[in-house]
Amino acid sequence: MKFDRSFWLRILPWGLFGAALIFLAVQGFSPEEAAGCAVSISADGTHIGDLLTTSDLEIQINGLPLNVDLSETAPLVAPLSLSRETTNILTWTSSDRNLQISWNGQKLTSPAAIEVETLSPQQSAVLTIRKGDCQRHVTVQLLPDSFPTVQFTGHSPSAGDYYGDLMNDDGDSYIFKMDNDGQLLYYYRGFDKKSGSGMIIKRPD
Repeated sequence: MKFDRSFWLRILPWGLFGAALIFLAVQGFSPEEAAGCAVSISADGTHIGDLLTTSDLEIQINGLPLNVDLSETAPLVAPLSLSRETTNILTWTSSDRNLQISWNGQKLTSPAAIEVETLSPQQSAVLTIRKGDCQRHVTVQLLPDSFPTVQFTGHSPSAGDYYGDLMNDDGDSYIFKMDNDGQLLYYYRGFDKKSGSGMIIKRPD
């Protein structure tokens, strides 16, 4: 069977379209991500040439940096400090005025107050960074995985909270505060502690 030139010209666009669909399916690149994003994807799944970059975006929670790598398709971060009993302050700076940030779907303006109900590595919030139709959904762990596993039993009849410091085997050191039931109220990660010992101090009422 012999095909003339016009036949190949007619089927070429459909062939290219099919190849593009196969490429996107293999790469796992969703239409939602593609909308408004001038993006190509490298072999390891990172975004290249994206409208969203971390070049001049600085995000802080409670005055401490939240390092977000927007080259990742599904960034996962954990703040250096969070509190259940006081308002946490999220701030950011960027030269791009079109950049929008939301916390659990609520659009924010810097500085913004955010509240958390539970401090646990199994609990998370969603930080959405958007520019036009291009966006990233950043999963924010409400307690880092490196926080040492501590088992509390019983209830303290004494009034007041408990303060302590712990160091994980991985080297992350923590100052923390908990209530009489052993529920974590506050943590701060990253102070300089070289030994692996832990100390808990009861605050008098």
